[in-house]
Amino acid sequence: MVPPDPRDFGLSEESFRRIEKQNTKDTSLGEILGDAVPFVVCLFLLLHSTEETGWFRLGLGLGTLLFGLLLVSALVSKVARVFRSWVISSEDLAKYAKYRARVSDYSNELAEQQKREEERKQRLYEAKRRKVKWWQSLNGREFEEELAKLLGERGLVARRTGGPGDEGIDLIIERSGKEILLIRPLVGRHCAA
Repeated sequence: MVPPDPRDFGLSEESFRRIEKQNTKDTSLGEILGDAVPFVVCLFLLLHSTEETGWFRLGLGLGTLLFGLLLVSALVSKVARVFRSWVISSEDLAKYAKYRARVSDYSNELAEQQKREEERKQRLYEAKRRKVKWWQSLNGREFEEELAKLLGERGLVARRTGGPGDEGIDLIIERSGKEILLIRPLVGRHCAA
């Protein structure tokens, strides 16, 4: 399965990049106005300040002007971004919408394929577990782990006791509050054929 390519939907690389950029940096009129408010406040303070005189007022004015220029620069950048987003043709937006829908479908198909593959592996694993030779091929630790899983699937609680010092007890199985101790009698021959 091949992932979708924007070019397959008639989108040029430039159009695709422009639309993606717009989607990641969406600028609203509210954001533009929000950036302009500090500039307007600074300008208001500069023009209506009557208490300060002389050099202090000049310094305040220059500081306000520099701050204002920075804000205007940011404002112009955002306005340009909004303008560029308006330049994108409706045809390209329709193509992009089809591309995004295909990407979503592709992701869903990929997830479904992975799910089917996991189910297939599970069925193969369960088929192997039904064969005596598979059980005989396991080492002691693997055998205990697999037996604990199998018993757990049957509604029992099985705990491995852990290696040396377990006094020969490999599993402790609980059923209805009673414990059953499982001791593997022959190392290397877990099941009789």
